[in-house]
Amino acid sequence: MSLFVGFDIGGTSIKHMLIDSSYTVLHTGSFETLGPGGPDEALDTMTKIVHAYEDQEKQKVQSVGIGCTGPVDIHTGTIQNPYTLPGFEGKSLKERLIPSLGIPVLVENDANTAHVGEIHYCGITQENTMMITFGTGVGVSLRMQGELFRTPGGVHPEIGHMTVSISSPGQCYCSRTNCFEHVMSGTAINAYASATYGMTPEAILEGEDREKSYGISRPDGHGDNRCNFFVSNDFRI
Repeated sequence: MSLFVGFDIGGTSIKHMLIDSSYTVLHTGSFETLGPGGPDEALDTMTKIVHAYEDQEKQKVQSVGIGCTGPVDIHTGTIQNPYTLPGFEGKSLKERLIPSLGIPVLVENDANTAHVGEIHYCGITQENTMMITFGTGVGVSLRMQGELFRTPGGVHPEIGHMTVSISSPGQCYCSRTNCFEHVMSGTAINAYASATYGMTPEAILEGEDREKSYGISRPDGHGDNRCNFFVSNDFRI
């Protein structure tokens, strides 16, 4: 059975997995996106991971797929995002990885890869679908008549810096205080939780400090503290 490696390059971590041709996940892992050695270290680590999987399975990996926070040039595999991936901008992942791996490397926007993955994994049959992703930033993928939507030149859509109806403290790198990414990204949620509650989002969702959260009534009369953080902030949009 053929083997394939997938990487998800985010602003915080790079996740990886080994799958076979039946889409069975065999191994997973992750490492920090920007370590002491910067982007070059990350790319070297990606190469080593592919070879380690091959050694472990005693079988050649057929190809590598990379989902990366955008904008990204899918033809050259070049990252064009200096804000969430500083140091990676202008680097062609294909030019760097193909010579060292000797196998095809496909680079795509991470929202698109997540979208296509959900379609295959969940057996979605509808031809018109959309996925919004929340991480270091906010991404979107559109699929129309069964095909991923792209603007001329193969560019994927971006919604992270569209304005929304509320503002958050501070300012996004796009200079707005009320863009989608500044209000609803994982980065924004972490900042809001710390500034408002002095807690991490995980602590709030787990209800570790119920006195600081706002109770929401349920049919049984008890407050569901796991929902409070999101209702009090992001769902105001």
